[in-house]
Amino acid sequence: TVTRSVEGLEGNDILVSGGTVDITSSDDGINGSGDAGTTDTSTDTTQQGMGGGMDQDTGETVEIAGGTVTVNADGDGIDSNGSLTFSGGTITVYGPTNSGNGTFDANGTFLVTGGTIIGVGSTGMAQTPDDSSTQNWVATTADIAAGQQVDVVDSDGTTVASVTSPKQ
Repeated sequence: TVTRSVEGLEGNDILVSGGTVDITSSDDGINGSGDAGTTDTSTDTTQQGMGGGMDQDTGETVEIAGGTVTVNADGDGIDSNGSLTFSGGTITVYGPTNSGNGTFDANGTFLVTGGTIIGVGSTGMAQTPDDSSTQNWVATTADIAAGQQVDVVDSDGTTVASVTSPKQ
């Protein structure tokens, strides 16, 4: 449990395969970044501040293969400067409220092959899984108030997923 942080969990290659991970961060919740823990003081505009590059896949990996992961981030919810893979587990991300960040952010592939993933956040930098993903997914745009319940229902009206957003 990380109750307060800037970058909640940051490293070159991150794998969550079980257990319970609960992160609250003022920037990225989970961040696959090659320059973790360093500060870029150059004037090179290809860098994006904490965590690294803008759109270039620099080879980092973030994979969630199991467990229960909950992220409440003011920056990117789950971010990889390389690839982002979800293959299992239950992942809930309460992402940014500003349009300069995304609930999910991958500079490389964003592959979903399993698990249950719910993400709520601003749409300014919204990213959806790659076409090569084998897991079905749905994305929509809606105005959500803090404390409001969001339900995903099937064609019969049966709720298949539900979450109450802690922020707008």
